Amino acid sequence: MVTLALVPAISFLGGCGGSQGSSPYPPLTEGMIRAVNYQYNIQSQAIPPIRFSIASGSVPPNQAAAAKTAAGAAIRDCNEGAGTWIVAVGLVNSTIAKRPIFAVFMNPPGKHIDPSAESPPPDLPPLNWYAGFVTSQPFCTFGYWSALPPLPVH
Repeated sequence: MVTLALVPAISFLGGCGGSQGSSPYPPLTEGMIRAVNYQYNIQSQAIPPIRFSIASGSVPPNQAAAAKTAAGAAIRDCNEGAGTWIVAVGLVNSTIAKRPIFAVFMNPPGKHIDPSAESPPPDLPPLNWYAGFVTSQPFCTFGYWSALPPLPVH
């Protein structure tokens, strides 16, 4: 039996600031990447399989400007809306790109209910991760994974 460690609480920061030599965003966690891999390889059995692994959990200092551009593209192209918080940004290796790409985890405003849920929503837990994987155009996805904490509603 495989036991997965619980992920420590996610830091919810806006994506501004940061001192020189440090990332402008909180780093990715293994739990975030496991949640996406679970969604696409166990739950949906995507063909071809989509796999991600952390290349650099934190944004390398020389990539801070590119990370801000990627975060903006993920928020805009994933249609998460004004007021979306950046939860984490880092570089990931994937089966959808030849070199590392930015993974942007977000917290959009609202109740975090799956858009495909009927109204009133069924007894499903609220979504607790939203992500954009930025290549030439972001690959947008979201889901729920029990090992991640809930996202604050704002």
